[in-house]
Amino acid sequence: MTLLVLPVAKAHSDATYQFVIESGTLTHLRQQLILAPQTLEVKTGEVGQVGVLVLGEETARDQIYVFVDLLTTTFYFAERATTPSEIMREARRYGGILRASADRFDRPEGHSAHVNTRNTRLVVNAKRVHE
Repeated sequence: MTLLVLPVAKAHSDATYQFVIESGTLTHLRQQLILAPQTLEVKTGEVGQVGVLVLGEETARDQIYVFVDLLTTTFYFAERATTPSEIMREARRYGGILRASADRFDRPEGHSAHVNTRNTRLVVNAKRVHE
């Protein structure tokens, strides 16, 4: 009998990930507003936030919170939640989850995916930038 062991890819326990909102829209009063590209860096196990900036306007209309799960390569995005458990709950409800194998985030080009929050539709690129 042969036992085959496959390695499990996990998020680096003390890494920093960079999230680039490449494109997106915000639904506000039934209007689709175009979002400005932005960059955010978040460490594993922490919560980061970035303002929702609409092209042509200087002020942030809302915040997007990002929680980087320490045990898996799963990133949760939410608008109206600030603690990890609230962010994870809201992300599951609206489709704000970015998940892939750890090696995808180690590539120089990172990993891009569609992410939704309560009022936004985003294309986010994520990659590991520091350990």
